Amino acid sequence: MKTRVDVFGKNPRAVFITYLKVMLFAIILIGGSYPFVVDYTIAKFELLFIVLFFSYRLLNQTANTPPPNLLTLSMFDKTSLLALVLLIATTTALNNDINNTPLKNVVVTYNLLFTTVHLCFIYCLLKVFLSLKIQLTDFIYWLPITIMLLALSYVFMHTTGIPSILYGKPSSVPFSSNIRYLGYLVTASSMLCIIMFLQQEIERFKLSLWALLFVSNLALLIWLGGRGSLVALAASAFIYLSYFVVTAQLKVSRLIILILLIIIAFYLAYFCTVFSWNGPLSFFRSVNSDTALASIDINKLSSNRIAIWTQTLAAISDNPWIGLGPEGYRFHPDHVFGLQPHNVLLQLLVGYGLFATLIMLYFYSKTVFIAIMQLFNRNNGTLLDGKIALMIIISLSIHGLVDGTFYHSQPLFLLIIAFVSIMTIHHSTVRSV
Repeated sequence: MKTRVDVFGKNPRAVFITYLKVMLFAIILIGGSYPFVVDYTIAKFELLFIVLFFSYRLLNQTANTPPPNLLTLSMFDKTSLLALVLLIATTTALNNDINNTPLKNVVVTYNLLFTTVHLCFIYCLLKVFLSLKIQLTDFIYWLPITIMLLALSYVFMHTTGIPSILYGKPSSVPFSSNIRYLGYLVTASSMLCIIMFLQQEIERFKLSLWALLFVSNLALLIWLGGRGSLVALAASAFIYLSYFVVTAQLKVSRLIILILLIIIAFYLAYFCTVFSWNGPLSFFRSVNSDTALASIDINKLSSNRIAIWTQTLAAISDNPWIGLGPEGYRFHPDHVFGLQPHNVLLQLLVGYGLFATLIMLYFYSKTVFIAIMQLFNRNNGTLLDGKIALMIIISLSIHGLVDGTFYHSQPLFLLIIAFVSIMTIHHSTVRSV
């Protein structure tokens, strides 16, 4: 008689948490490739997780796994989801032959495949979180730790010149093909450090560690010179501090120390500035450069955002109701440059139209509302997870108003795990009532 071997052992929870840690660590480090290669690699990581999930279910068929939230949606939500799927399928089919090229066929096909993989990953991740009681705080700390290691590696590379070949392009840094792409991740990691540093009950040693992580993460963010990242972090921090004031949890002494840490981070970023495009003075250099000395060029100051948004609005007017299909901006005849319109709302409108965008905004707003309600539930045993998940979503969303944050799979992965964490907490809360 053959004996079934359980590769998950007696602690499958630890197996999945370890994989999520490795996945988070690896996803941060693969940014040095082209965006398509990064998307493809992350899709492979997600597919492997899906395989692990179904292997676990096959080996543990008697496991008592609660149903995912998808099965407890209201009739309105189910109808909205169905309408969204139909709208995306319709706009894809109707725009398939418009400006058709072999490149467009390949890009759109992979876009749909990656989207399908992301959705399957969300389903499996939600099931794993629910059945094994996994929390966001079981693995999310690897985000700021990995970012700190990146910052230290940059210091080492510049100090020793090993390997200097990695500094071949002015707009890129090691482990990231574009400084903005890394800025997405560092924005979220810096916000996470702020949350942890402001925790009321925390040991002094852990508080010191989070202070170190915050300084290194924020210094890297400032060093990268991304104005959108700094604005997103500042706005998110203001929102979080407002929550602390409303709930009377803010410690003035801790806030003063946080301000001092911010000053230290700015000084470190300034001290380590080695390129013309980076550092805390990059904003002023962009204002005072070239023709801007005579008169400020708003479009240049916005890194051509105004030109991109103007062209995107014109493209949206071509088909405002159902959009131009996946990658509609990229393959529009009047395309300016770039892969996406550097604004998540315009990205959705130009691709999927007003109807689909409104449905997506409805689900987004509902998720954020659920998360906010969790923050004011003092009986919530996973309050910290809810805080982190919500602020990851908020910080990336604010960043997405001025950049293509959700076009790329690295920040999209963070959005996914934050969403799943919120839905897991909500599901557990509903079941306990």
